[in-house]
Amino acid sequence: MRVRSCTPRRQHDGAPKIELKALLGETLAPRWHWGFNVVWERELGGGREQESALVTGLSYTLSDDTLSLGAEIKFETVDARANRFSFDNWELLAGPSLAWSPVPAMHLLLVTLFGNETEGSEHTPLFEPTLVLGWTF
Repeated sequence: MRVRSCTPRRQHDGAPKIELKALLGETLAPRWHWGFNVVWERELGGGREQESALVTGLSYTLSDDTLSLGAEIKFETVDARANRFSFDNWELLAGPSLAWSPVPAMHLLLVTLFGNETEGSEHTPLFEPTLVLGWTF
């Protein structure tokens, strides 16, 4: 389990932000792993946008510490000071994930999420592929 909290963030030409994040994970059974992330971020100036996200995933280890196949679901919503807790702007995405560790210190993670973004009455299809390369020292 990893918990990260009160991280100030600064974007170029943007208002500073503060972010709270909890990253939780557990082995459910031999070869089965589960993870859950909760994120809350607030802009400290400007329109005081607030972003909340929930991400969960389940994976199955196909080959010991080398190859895993899984699925993830992500829900994210954004609101502003003038329209707090309206939930008119949100995204819902889901898709498969593949993790590969060709050598013990290296891992590659590919997540391809498909879904929908809703802003008021407008709906936009989304495709969010993500590739992560990691190295453990």
